[in-house]
Amino acid sequence: MAKNPKRALEAVLGGGENVRGVTVREITLGLSAILEAIDSPLVTGKKPDTLGEMLPTIFAMTRPAAESQRLLTAGGPAALAAAAVEWADALDTRHGMELAAACGRALRRVTRVSPQGVPEKEGAQAGNGSAAGTAG
Repeated sequence: MAKNPKRALEAVLGGGENVRGVTVREITLGLSAILEAIDSPLVTGKKPDTLGEMLPTIFAMTRPAAESQRLLTAGGPAALAAAAVEWADALDTRHGMELAAACGRALRRVTRVSPQGVPEKEGAQAGNGSAAGTAG
């Protein structure tokens, strides 16, 4: 656990961040698995070129992991991406950018207390912001 107990409590007890009525959840082990399955920029370390590239990540981080898993089981990452587009049709671009920023903050809260540091995903850039395995 982190040497700073405040950071540890922030990561463990955080209930998510509300962004204009939409809660961006804290990264759990289940959510981490979903982010890996969709090759989220939070896992790959690749900076997204567009907000659209972050959309599946934002979608997954705003609902229980089981809901995203059902979509993945039914139709793979494409099914989750399609559901994300449908959901995001009601969001303006600024709201999407605020949600993406909240996703990044959730990742930072977890990686700041990860006992093993930030793991590397094969083929990712060194020092990436991978969420994989950081919830443990």
